Amino acid sequence: MILGGKLLTVLVFTSGIFAENSPPVVEIYTGLLQGTHKTSYNGNTFSAFEGVPFARSPVGELRFEGQPPKKPYNWTGTWIADANHLCIQSFVGVKTLEVAGEEDCLYLNVYVPRVEPNSSDNLNVIVHIHGGAFMLGSGHFYAGPSYLMDKNVILVTINYRLGPFGFLSTEDEIQPGNNGLKDQVQSLKWIQKSIKYFGGNPDSVTLTGLSAGGASVHYHYFSPLSKGLFYRA
Repeated sequence: MILGGKLLTVLVFTSGIFAENSPPVVEIYTGLLQGTHKTSYNGNTFSAFEGVPFARSPVGELRFEGQPPKKPYNWTGTWIADANHLCIQSFVGVKTLEVAGEEDCLYLNVYVPRVEPNSSDNLNVIVHIHGGAFMLGSGHFYAGPSYLMDKNVILVTINYRLGPFGFLSTEDEIQPGNNGLKDQVQSLKWIQKSIKYFGGNPDSVTLTGLSAGGASVHYHYFSPLSKGLFYRA
């Protein structure tokens, strides 16, 4: 009996090692996602899914479409979610105009305080909108997950179009403007539909934001387009 108990202990311990060495995988409504493991401030292992598409690429005829961006296409195979995407922006304060980023930038990041996400966890969800005067920044810059992943919450950080790509307006139906805010709305719709697969509770979504992100939260609080997409701010 003692020998059997030792064997059971070894098997359980070994299975835990294998789980940490295997990348986390989640299947959402558009396909299979594979993330990576990272380490929190206190040394806990958590799952990171970075560069998950929440909308179709806003290029070509979709570049200045007046409606919110369309949902992403389904994919076959496995989407490797380990990329850092940056929307087109120019950096303030440099002597020469330095432009960085790409138009295909509507991606978000999901951080789960588990080695392997469990769809039955029903955890609270925090969504952070980055700042930068609606001209700079990304979901990777301001809200690192290292501290929050020591708590029992899921963190989502998002990208949205910036500068003229996100906020150019001709003040008519041709280009009404605020595409960046419409990107944010689409990301919130994606969260409502998909966060349950990561173990998040879509009925317990809290919006947070820094600077322009804080202003965005204020706009969503009053916008009918955002009604029912979050529950605290």
